[in-house]
Amino acid sequence: MRRLLILVCVMFLSSILYAQEMSSHEKAAENMLELTNTKDVMAQTLETMLESQLQANPQLIPVKGAMEAFFQKHISYESIKDELIAIYVETFTEEELYAITEFYKTPVGQKLIKEQPDLVTKGMQIGQQRVLDNRTELEMMVINALAEQAAADSAAAASQMEEEK
Repeated sequence: MRRLLILVCVMFLSSILYAQEMSSHEKAAENMLELTNTKDVMAQTLETMLESQLQANPQLIPVKGAMEAFFQKHISYESIKDELIAIYVETFTEEELYAITEFYKTPVGQKLIKEQPDLVTKGMQIGQQRVLDNRTELEMMVINALAEQAAADSAAAASQMEEEK
């Protein structure tokens, strides 16, 4: 009985160790993420997003620390690294990941890595400005959509009441 228990424990532990080993495909994805400084890019992007939110909603400034802690816990590179690797493994073959990695080793690839956070920030700023410039239109669209939904809900409720009679 004792030997059986030891055998089961060894099998269980070896299956855990096997599950924790990355395939070469996963390692290729991880190497690409590391080469592209994804950890730093994500941290910078999250910081930019938070600062944008705080500028747009100054009432959130007192809870900035809590928001930073939440982001670090739930959407930092460390917290989603395995899911990111899975996405790249699903999207690209191992050979494609090696080719992408080789591109990022070139001078143009290194420039893209360096400039990408700034490009993302500028793109976000364009989007924010467009929303601000057209806020009245957005508000009217939302009001109209809510009114249409309320009318549809009222009609549905009236129809249901009529059926129950």
